[in-house]
Amino acid sequence: MKPRWILAAGAAVFLLAACLLWIALSVSLVWSTLDVSPPTSWIEIPIPVYLARWPLLLLAAIPVLFLIGLIAWHGSQRWIIEFHQIAEASHLLLKAGQSRFNFPAQSQAGKQLLGVLQQLAYQRDEVRADIAEQVAIAGSRLEQERSRLAALMSELSQSVVVCNRDGRIILYNRRARLQFKALSKLSWAHQGTELLGIGRSIFTAFDEQLIQHAVESIERRLRNGADQPHAQFVTHTHGGQLLRVQVAPVLSTEELEGDAHAPRAALSGYVLTLENITQTFESDTLRDRQVLQWLQSARAIAGNILCMAAISPASGQAADLRAQADSLVGLLGDALSEMRHQSPTRWPLEEALASDWLELACHRIGKGSKVQVTVEHPAEPILMRVDSYGLLQVVHSLVQRLNTEYEVRRVRLRISKSSGRVYLDVVWPGLPLSTETVMSWEMDGMRIDEVDLPLSARDVLTRHGGQMWFERDRPRHEGFFRLDLPSTLTSFKGTSSSEVLPARTSGRPEYYDFDLFQMSPQVRALEDQMLSNLVYTVFDTETTGLNPRDGDEIIQIGATRIVNSKILTTEVFDQLVDPRRRIPAQSTSIHGITQEMVEGQPPLERVLPAFHAFAKDSVLVGHNVAFDMKFLEIKSESLGVAFNHPVLDTLLIAAVLYPSQKSNRLDALAERYGLAIQGRHTALGDALVTAELFARFVPQLQSRGIYTLRQAIEASRATYLARLNY
Repeated sequence: MKPRWILAAGAAVFLLAACLLWIALSVSLVWSTLDVSPPTSWIEIPIPVYLARWPLLLLAAIPVLFLIGLIAWHGSQRWIIEFHQIAEASHLLLKAGQSRFNFPAQSQAGKQLLGVLQQLAYQRDEVRADIAEQVAIAGSRLEQERSRLAALMSELSQSVVVCNRDGRIILYNRRARLQFKALSKLSWAHQGTELLGIGRSIFTAFDEQLIQHAVESIERRLRNGADQPHAQFVTHTHGGQLLRVQVAPVLSTEELEGDAHAPRAALSGYVLTLENITQTFESDTLRDRQVLQWLQSARAIAGNILCMAAISPASGQAADLRAQADSLVGLLGDALSEMRHQSPTRWPLEEALASDWLELACHRIGKGSKVQVTVEHPAEPILMRVDSYGLLQVVHSLVQRLNTEYEVRRVRLRISKSSGRVYLDVVWPGLPLSTETVMSWEMDGMRIDEVDLPLSARDVLTRHGGQMWFERDRPRHEGFFRLDLPSTLTSFKGTSSSEVLPARTSGRPEYYDFDLFQMSPQVRALEDQMLSNLVYTVFDTETTGLNPRDGDEIIQIGATRIVNSKILTTEVFDQLVDPRRRIPAQSTSIHGITQEMVEGQPPLERVLPAFHAFAKDSVLVGHNVAFDMKFLEIKSESLGVAFNHPVLDTLLIAAVLYPSQKSNRLDALAERYGLAIQGRHTALGDALVTAELFARFVPQLQSRGIYTLRQAIEASRATYLARLNY
């Protein structure tokens, strides 16, 4: 027998003997107090005699109660707590998919129960393996198709981004990653993933109104019966790049209300095809300028020849020379006029039906406006080639100025065609405008909803090779702005929107079939969202010490993202930081970051805003995250970067799921789930294993009735660990 057990047995014998001695002495004391003749037995003593001496009897019962309490305490430690731990192990087996347990049982019954659970886990794993094998066989063809698709996407020369209806990115190719990296102001930090990433909003990179304009145009054409409508626009980026963006719909089938047999196509997302046309546009503009200069020089030379022929009219050849010079001057004049006419239209334009554009403009301008907007459709279909969004901005700004400066309440939009020109009229009843007013409105920068735009109406019209003026219809007592636009196509009768556009090809591309297409619009507060629908940024920091208010600094930030319950290991943030102070040797012994490693790295003034951009529109997650958040909070005060994100702590969540466990440290949790930590005590390594843990925690929380972010935060706050302060 081990010495520890010998000591415990001796202590138990001694305690039992002491209790028996105490009981014997107490009984003797009670017996000695009896003032009657001793009875032959204790049974013969009347009950009132016992009751009169209850203090002495209670004194005798104290060791008995003590022994009972000791036995109960030992039983609770041996049985109740042990079975609580076994229950948590069973929950881990059921919800987290574990097959092995790290909870040692003390009792024989507990060991047997764990053995049975282990056997059940093995049997379940065998069933799962068999199902997985069958699924793998059945899905082999689909995987091949996906591989072909991935290869095709990677080889495309154009950037492709697929978004759901809310503008959340669900797919992009390698070319798009390179494109957005070039557009990013923080490409040194995270390769442009603050602009382009799974689950991120495309509106971070592009004007939301511009995208919505294109989407609404597509939806309007769908309602009019078009098979495969698309839209196109050109936009400037923050870096001065010029991008041509083509928008194509991702269609799903929905049933018409009240008619299950009449499905219709509905927009569930869209595909953006991006092309950088900056160099092409600049080279075309330069070529046009050079050709224009050459034509002007050639015309001047022809004029000189004509003058020289006029000076010497005697020769018979001079008459022929004058005729040839006249012909050359005429040809050069025509070419020069054509070049001046075509040069402004180098701006890429898109085709749009006049009726579709009028309906869209009526909806966009009239929405939330004090002006009643109506449309007058053309007598026959007219196909325009315009910058649809820019033209809409011109009309919108004119309508708002009419309302604010002349209190115009009703406006009518109409489009007509005459002699190869398209006329867009903005008509209103009331007083005429002066020529000076019209010119100033055309030359001034546009302003819509109190927002100043960088372009003027003249800039947009120049793109179209058009012009603008004011006219008055005296019989109707109306005035109107007329926007004169060139028409590149003739009218076509007997056609509709669906006939103008190309027919839809058979088959639906597989890369449209993603879970994020089913995401509901973000109309509720973030805290009321389902945990499985949120975007998370899981992060960790390494520091010079543990006291941020005493001068300790961040020296590394690592993070990854979780979108649609998937860890995006390709979209990470991993950056060393120059703390501008010495790193203590005891800190280096933990995380391995030396002074030489941080020298030349960007300071926190650059890294923290980059991390803030990486974590935009997400929930922050970390293990023992209160420590990391304290550093961010203190440093944000001086840098002007507010981390007002919702925050979840996997340490507190583990306390919610496993309240009976002695340790919920990161290493203990990783061992419990069988996770290997790559790069322990590095920021990115700890962030990745924390992300793996959190991905397993979410279904377990849901099984306990914790579905939303608000419920998860409230459950975390109720744990005893939440009382710790840093």
